[in-house]
Amino acid sequence: MINQQALVAMMINGLMCNCALILKDIFYYFNFILLYKFGLYAFLKT
Repeated sequence: MINQQALVAMMINGLMCNCALILKDIFYYFNFILLYKFGLYAFLKT
């Protein structure tokens, strides 16, 4: 018999980890875009 509470806790833990990874990816992606745009802007200003 599988402990239902343990299973739910594992599922929540897995979801939290996945969400953290996805958020990290989004954060890096937006950082990259901002740096790229800022770099392009600085390059065009000179």
